[in-house]
Amino acid sequence: MKRALLFVMLAGCTDRRVEAASLAPASPSASAPATPSAPATPSASATPSASATASASATASATAIPTPPDLVVSPDHWCTEGLDALDDETCFVVPPSIAAPRALLIYLHGVIAPTGRTQKVVQSVVASRARAHGFVALMPRGRRGIGPKNIKDWWAWPTSADAHKRYSAELTASWAKKRAELEAKLGAAFERVYVAGSSNGAYYVSILALKGELVADGFGAMSGGNAAGRSKDTIVKAPRPPFYVGWGAQDDTNVDPKSLAALLKQSGWPNKTAEHPVGHGAREVYLDEAIALWRGQ
Repeated sequence: MKRALLFVMLAGCTDRRVEAASLAPASPSASAPATPSAPATPSASATPSASATASASATASATAIPTPPDLVVSPDHWCTEGLDALDDETCFVVPPSIAAPRALLIYLHGVIAPTGRTQKVVQSVVASRARAHGFVALMPRGRRGIGPKNIKDWWAWPTSADAHKRYSAELTASWAKKRAELEAKLGAAFERVYVAGSSNGAYYVSILALKGELVADGFGAMSGGNAAGRSKDTIVKAPRPPFYVGWGAQDDTNVDPKSLAALLKQSGWPNKTAEHPVGHGAREVYLDEAIALWRGQ
């Protein structure tokens, strides 16, 4: 199977706010960071992967490719209005036309309550930008029982060392399988894959990216992610695809993504960082800026 690029935004350690923070008060919590990987030789100028090199030279405005019809699947409870269900735990969005090169964004949600459908906040943001920019979006669901303190049974991603060791490999393998299923539905393979996430999803994305556990054409951490005690000597040397980090000036946890941004700059990792006058959670502006970075615009 050809290696595809995953667009997943996740981050690595604590997650102190919930995804729907923009609509409801957040519940403070924390989880232990995943254990850093073995030290890697630092590189001020990382060697790009073949796919990253191709991505940099690709033109996002190339001729659009029509979207095949009849992709609608009866939505499961997890997928809110306007989204299709790939299975009972995965939603996807196909834009009216898919821009070339064909790109897939794998987006990881923050901590989500098991009732109330608050996932609509992040799903709506991702769906909006997928349609606007012409990329396909895949939104898998996390697991229950591994969430931060006090909301442990909410849907979340494995950001603690123990949970990461137990579930991470299985989760990332499932994304590859879901990508293949979506490619079969669309009748063509993805040429680029980006991985991004917000809040708890951003922390998980940062773990995967900094440890080199997931290959992608671009990473994104929004309202989350941190350095988690890592240094330029202890993060992966290559590949290092463009990494976007965005946070809100009104987010009281923004010290974490700021630490991630500082680490990327110190390490010579291609990146773009931005602060906006907003609070915690997913925002359209973050994805607009991340897409531009990944496409080399």
